[in-house]
Amino acid sequence: VFELAGKYGIRIIAMEVTHESHIDEVLDALRTSGNATGVMLQIGT
Repeated sequence: VFELAGKYGIRIIAMEVTHESHIDEVLDALRTSGNATGVMLQIGT
């Protein structure tokens, strides 16, 4: 998802996380994509 967002010029993606482990997963995926886009996180519901 992050690679595609970067490819199409999407500068930021909004995501909701419901568990703190999801934050680490998102950060790992961003690093893997070369930080192709930004992410704005909403914690909880």
